[in-house]
Amino acid sequence: MRSSVEILGGVTVAYVQAHAKGGGASGYARGFQHPALAGAASHFGRGLQMADETPPRHRSQITGNAGLNYAAWQLSRRGWHVMPTIRNAKGSDLIVTDADEAVFFGVQSKALSKRSSVGLGLSLETLRSDWWVITVNANADNPVCYVLSLQDVRRIATRDKGGEQRYWLEPRDYGRDEFREAWHRLNPRVSGAS
Repeated sequence: MRSSVEILGGVTVAYVQAHAKGGGASGYARGFQHPALAGAASHFGRGLQMADETPPRHRSQITGNAGLNYAAWQLSRRGWHVMPTIRNAKGSDLIVTDADEAVFFGVQSKALSKRSSVGLGLSLETLRSDWWVITVNANADNPVCYVLSLQDVRRIATRDKGGEQRYWLEPRDYGRDEFREAWHRLNPRVSGAS
């Protein structure tokens, strides 16, 4: 078996070639197809599919990576310069700046395989990122992003009644039309948002 890894438009794609007795078979490693890869997949004549045998922990990591990269792609195509930070570190997942480096902000990315609640932890005061992007259906061909400011997150968060009293964003709250694909909110010249 021979494999190689290529970077296509900033996305890593693995190509595997297996030689069987009497011939060989080759193809893309089983993973996921992201909308940013649509052109690359059609160029090579084959897309990537989510592996059914992916362990649950890895599946959530793939979902997180898909959502993070999709949010970065959406920001980049709108003219922002985007840099991912170290994964699973406290704080922002993406650092974003404009072309003049006059505007800087952090983005917290939350990726979900389906509409569900987003955990925020025990305190809203420890939340740091200026903007939050919640990507629903992150592994699908057409993810949907909800763009919220830190103030929005703190305003609409709900809290458990018992136990540890953790904070959450419920789908009915973050899924409002005002947040759906609201990338325009990130442009201070258009929205007046900070």
